[in-house]
Order: sequence, then C-alpha cells, then structure tokens
Amino acid sequence: MALNDSPAAFATLGMSPATTKVVVFAVSAGMAGLGGVLYAGQQGGIGASDVQLFSSLTLLLLVSVWGIRTASGALAAGLGLSITPLIETHLPSNLSNLTGGISVFGSAPIR
Repeated sequence: MALNDSPAAFATLGMSPATTKVVVFAVSAGMAGLGGVLYAGQQGGIGASDVQLFSSLTLLLLVSVWGIRTASGALAAGLGLSITPLIETHLPSNLSNLTGGISVFGSAPIR
C-alpha cells in the first residue's frame, strides 16, 4: 500500500521500489503456481476442459467495481461471487438471471 500511494515516501523508508515490485510479483506468481499445483493434486490431474474460461473475468469485473486498490474490495468481490449462486437457488427461474447484475452494479459501494 505504501509503495502504491507514494513511491518517494516508500523510498525514504530505505527500501527500493523496483526491487519490492519484483519481489511482490514473484511471490504472487509463486502463490498462483502453488494454487495450481494444489488444485491439480486434488483433482488427480488437470486439463484445459477443467478450467472455466470466463469465471476469472467475472471476478475481475467484480473486483474492478468494488475497488481494485483495496483488500476489502477484493474480499467483497470474492464473497459476492461465491454468494450469488446461493441466492440464485432460492429465486424463481425468471429472476435468477438478474442476480449477476444486481451483485455487480446494484450493490457497488458509494465513493
């Protein structure tokens, strides 16, 4: 957060902004790789048909609407994405298509 808000102030802490960005990128890539390994181990193998193409785009849209610069925005987007299917099971079939729009645009935080 400090690096994103003010790189000059971050540099006054004695840390290199460029090195920190590379380390954060490497750690996030390692976490993504570990997640893939754990998922493949749980499934016993993984192929192209096991991964849904557009599910990550929905999460990206929700995170963008809720606030991409805050951890609470990412948390709210993840919770919204996981709760929406539960809400759809309790709605009539003609209203179930509306829950995606309501979760993205109807409950966006006021800034």
